Amino acid sequence: MLPGWANDAVTVTRPAMRESRGTVVEDWETATAHEVPGCSFQPLAGSTSWAEAGQPSTLRAYLYAPPGADLRRGDRVGFMGASFRVEGVPMPWKSPFGRTSHVVCPLVDWEG
Repeated sequence: MLPGWANDAVTVTRPAMRESRGTVVEDWETATAHEVPGCSFQPLAGSTSWAEAGQPSTLRAYLYAPPGADLRRGDRVGFMGASFRVEGVPMPWKSPFGRTSHVVCPLVDWEG
């Protein structure tokens, strides 16, 4: 359980899976969503690719969620009007004393 200051709620959207031409693909048109309360959303520094046309920028963040939070690689996480993609695997972190156990979830902006 995270401390009382972890009072952010995020919306997690997960695509359904369907078969297309013999391959299983994500189907965002029939995605499901659920809320995960009791989180702490922590933005990290952004970066801009000055060498590329249009100079795209990327914003990364970490989401610290309560133990057992339903988060998976590839989920979309919505927070304060912005959308992020779960990048990598959400990893549980067990506190040695049990009071601050949580799930660490790396995020990258959805458009990046």
